[in-house]
Parts: sequence; structure tokens; C-alpha cells
Amino acid sequence: MTSNPEADIQNSQRFYPFDRAAIAAIALLFVFVIGLTVFGKFLTPKVAGFSWQDRKIGADARAFVLKFKRPMDRASVETNLQIEPDLPGKIAWGDRELFYTLLQPPVYGENYQVTLQGAKERYGEWGAGGRRIETFQGMFEARDRVFAYLGVEGDERGKLILYNLTQERKQILTPPDLIVIDFKPYPDSERILFSAIDSASVDRDLRDLQLYTVTTGLNSTQPFGRIQPILDARTYQNFQFDLSTDGKTVIIDRENPLNPSDTALWIVPGAGEPRSLGIRGETFAIAPDGQTLAVGQERGISLIPLTPQAPPLAFLPGYEEILEFSPDRAMPLLLDILPDGTRSLVLVKGRGLSPKRIPIAGLVRDCKFSPLQTDILYCFQLGGKNQPPEQPLLSLIDLKKVRETPFLALTDYQEVVMSLSPDGLTLLFDQVVTTPSGFEGDPSQPETLAASIWLLRLPDPSREGDRAIAIQRPEKLFPGLNPVWLP
Repeated sequence: MTSNPEADIQNSQRFYPFDRAAIAAIALLFVFVIGLTVFGKFLTPKVAGFSWQDRKIGADARAFVLKFKRPMDRASVETNLQIEPDLPGKIAWGDRELFYTLLQPPVYGENYQVTLQGAKERYGEWGAGGRRIETFQGMFEARDRVFAYLGVEGDERGKLILYNLTQERKQILTPPDLIVIDFKPYPDSERILFSAIDSASVDRDLRDLQLYTVTTGLNSTQPFGRIQPILDARTYQNFQFDLSTDGKTVIIDRENPLNPSDTALWIVPGAGEPRSLGIRGETFAIAPDGQTLAVGQERGISLIPLTPQAPPLAFLPGYEEILEFSPDRAMPLLLDILPDGTRSLVLVKGRGLSPKRIPIAGLVRDCKFSPLQTDILYCFQLGGKNQPPEQPLLSLIDLKKVRETPFLALTDYQEVVMSLSPDGLTLLFDQVVTTPSGFEGDPSQPETLAASIWLLRLPDPSREGDRAIAIQRPEKLFPGLNPVWLP
């Protein structure tokens, strides 16, 4: 059999394009397989972002977000997500986002670790089961335990002082030429609003009281101790004040010394000029919404909007004092003294609803809602069940069970100031002892004042029975007045 050279050449030319296409397809397939092998790790499910990574958070932090590269099997994520120490919360989902909302504030001074391992993606490749997520570890920490107070001894007398309980470090914030009278911390803890007089005007009956802010050096790059004037006393005398929860509004009681009838509450907005509200009131408090002012008046409590020209919201007749607002920022807690002398705490609900009344045995002077359980109040009062009427007490009041439980008798009483920590675990209060003039037979000896700050560790209200029986002895810290936890 003889071959035809010309036919062979024609056949080779006929099939050569098909051979070339096959070789190209094989090469592309090879490159694709190599690509999957080399770059497959980039398709492995993983956490793409953690909103609290390396952040320092406070009680105002409500939720963190975990973002994922790929759609995840939600049940496997929820089962394998761990937070140490434990931080209870509830989970909600977006498309590739997990939202973890805290059920209680973080414990201040703690470092937290968020771990996710063993969770699977929702869809596998080519029908295979979902792959396990790349192990994730995130870190965040709660703010240090920090409070401010007024010094009473030596070089600290009249100064505003910051104390970091976590680091056991003290800082004097205000200069020697100012004597601080009162203060309120801002919600971000970076500044404190305070009233003060010049040290040379102590004997002038506080007529030169002015408002200032001072930086704390916390949670920012600003150093501590920077003073900024807010409101002077050139035309009006300044008295007590309140700062809104969001830090945007100040309300202050002012009087024109040349015209005492020109006395009213003023609003000092974060931006803009101070202006008179045309309302008098010696007791007042800004509601947590920052838009409403509760003012104690002759026959009751008025709820007044802070929006210009808006009509009054409500008048609550017969109540004596504004004590606190509920954690949901909706209901004021008021003190009511009935004609027969009996007393009650009254939690005012929304319009058209009956207020909740809690009978009490003593005279309540101050109350704080627990951040851990909204039906628990810690109160300072005079007298109580089976107690002398002037006995100063710290009490726990259960709004749900309508039960009053005194748990600590105090030895001295001079307008005790108490402050509940943002995580609800500790209570600060001060105790003042006054030695009258002429002590020990020496009439030339002046009256002296000794004040101390005390720390009381509170029980965990989530544990059954702790509310009434697990109160520890308070710890005496150091001399000082008016301790206030920073948010």
C-alpha cells in the first residue's frame, strides 16, 4: 500500500486547528485547577470584620457586629460563638452579618475575648457540605473603673479629682485658684462639667460661681486638666445645674442680682447662645431623652419641652420631688407624701396609664435604677421598717414585688451622695462627720468636717436570693466628697 504525500499533508492541515483547541482547553483546565488549589484559601469562610476589635467600650455600647466573607450556617455560628468572660446577649442576623446585642453592661475593668471556631458556611461547592470557618479571635475591653470626687484635705481641698480604681491612680484635674462646688461628667467620660468659684472669693456667698469644663485624659488624645469656661457670672448669678444624658444640653438656675424677680432656668445648648426658659424651679432634672425638663413647682411636677415655643407636655399634681428616670428613658420616679404622712415612690407611666405606687416606710432622698435589672432600685433614705425615723439607710426596693429591704445602716448623715457604677456591681457613697465648734471645752476651736468615700460591692441580681442576703461590708477608700462614677 502506497501513501499519498499530498493527502497526508491535507489531512494534517485539516485536523490541526482542532488539536490546537483541545490543547488550549486542557491548559485552561489545568490553570483553573491550580488556581483553585493555590487560591482556594481565599474562598474559605472567615470573619471579615469585628466592630469592637481592640476597642474600649462603656455601658453605652449596645451591640457589636461580626461580618462574614461568605453566607454562614447561622445555627452553627450561634452554637460556636463564645465570649469570655461571659457577656449575655441576643443574636440577630443580616445577610452576612451577625448582630450581638448586650442584655447587660460589660463589667468595667474586664478584658473580653470573642472566639468563633467550628462554624460552617451555608453552601458548599458542587453539592459538598459547607466548609468550616477559619478560627477567629477578637479582643475588646471595658473602660476602667473611674470616678470623680471633691477633695477635702490638704492640697486636695476644693479640687476636682479623678481616681482610676482599676489602676489605683489619682489625678487632680483643677488648678489651685478654683474651688469646685459641683460637677457632672459627660457621657463619653472625656470631659467633666463643673461649677467653681475663685479661691479668693470664698467669703462672697458663691456669687461668682461660674461653669467650666475640664478634660479627663480618658478615651481621647487630649491630656487631662484642660479648662474651658462655659458660663460666667458677670450679669447673672449661677446656682445648681444639670447636664443631659447625651451631653448636649445644660440647664442652670440663674438670678439677676440687680433684679431678683429676674430669676429663671436657663438652657445652655451645645451650640448657640444661652437663653432663659422663663420658668422658675429650684428642683429640676433633664429627662434622658434630652428633650424634656422635669421641674418641681409649688403644687407638683411640670414636664416641659426644651423645644422653643412648644406647649407644656404635662403637669403631675401633688408630687414632692423628682428622684430619677426609668432606664427606658420614659418614666420619672417621683416622691409623694400623702396628707396622713405616709410616703410612696411613684413611677409615672405614659399618658392614660395609672402610675405605679410603692409604699415606703422611710423618707427617700435619692434612688438609682440598677443597670442589671430595671425593676431594682438602690435608695438612700431616712428611717425604714423597724428603724428610727432619722436613721440613715441604704435600701433595695423591688418594684416588681413591691418590697422594701434595708440592707445597710449608715453611721452619719449629711446629705449622703451615692453613685451606682455603670455596670451595676458597685455603689459609691460618702459619709460626713462634723465636729462642732467648742469641742472638748475649747470655744476657740472651729467646726471641723471629715468626709470619707466608701465602696460597697453589690450582689449579682441574677442569682436567686442574693438581693436580700449577700450584701458585703463597705470598704472605706479615702477622704473625699460627692463621689460620681464616670460613664
